[in-house]
Amino acid sequence: MFTEVLQTFTNFFVVFLLFILGFAFSFHCLLQNQYAFREWWNALIKTSLMMTGDLGFEDIFVAEAEAIETGAESHTISVSTVNYKPVSYILFVVFVIIMSIILMNLLVGLAVDDIQGVQENAELEGLAMQVKLTLDVQYSLPLFIRRLVLQEYRLSTIFPQFVPQKVDFYSLVAFGEKLEPLNHQRRS
Repeated sequence: MFTEVLQTFTNFFVVFLLFILGFAFSFHCLLQNQYAFREWWNALIKTSLMMTGDLGFEDIFVAEAEAIETGAESHTISVSTVNYKPVSYILFVVFVIIMSIILMNLLVGLAVDDIQGVQENAELEGLAMQVKLTLDVQYSLPLFIRRLVLQEYRLSTIFPQFVPQKVDFYSLVAFGEKLEPLNHQRRS
């Protein structure tokens, strides 16, 4: 099951990677003055983390306002401003909608679809395992018991009137010695 879900993810990963790269480079271009997006590989990692739910909206957009309100721009704390605010906000909202909502739900849907396919085959595989277990148990029995069961099966299919209704240990042992019909009436 895990391998089938992993195979589906690897097939989908090319499209997934294109979206991650596109948003990472867009964030890198727009938010280069932010520490998390300063280098392109950091932007790639931060975008991947944002995709999993760690959006960091406060760190990106609100930290500037807090620093200005507390007067931090004149002290040792460096203030990183967001250039192109409208474009950055629009890109952030589009990222949240596409990556966090649509693509993550698409991944869940693909995994559920794979699990349903596995469950459809699970019944057949379960029956095959039961047959294998039955055969293993049968062949682990001693030969005389297997012959006895086979003889009883042949008699029950060919001559069903000779099979006793109540089966106990004595009747199994003495079964091959005496064969008499259960109803002692003769057919005419």
